[in-house]
Amino acid sequence: MLSHCPTRPEWGYFEDVTGGELIEDALREFSARVGTVLAYIHGHDHGDMTETAENLPYTRVAVGCAKVSRPRKGTEGIVYQPRNPADETRLLFDVVLVDPQAERVRLIRFGAG
Repeated sequence: MLSHCPTRPEWGYFEDVTGGELIEDALREFSARVGTVLAYIHGHDHGDMTETAENLPYTRVAVGCAKVSRPRKGTEGIVYQPRNPADETRLLFDVVLVDPQAERVRLIRFGAG
């Protein structure tokens, strides 16, 4: 699952996420009835973090963003990559590869990080 925002306020850029429980409920139901959710990959925090929550059947993955900035506040434990607008670290994006047979998600980073 790819999304801009995380599903919980404590995982949000300024704890500004609302309604995420509806997404989590839908993903739990999908996992129970239809298939497998391998990861919930989102931006919004502008930093990198991988986390599992006890009551979710997937891993939450926060990824950095292309904007060269550091937020004033972010999720505890999130990593912000060093950036320099004058070199290749000005870039930051990930390509997501999904192998459904192996139930594996791989992110390949370009630029910072």
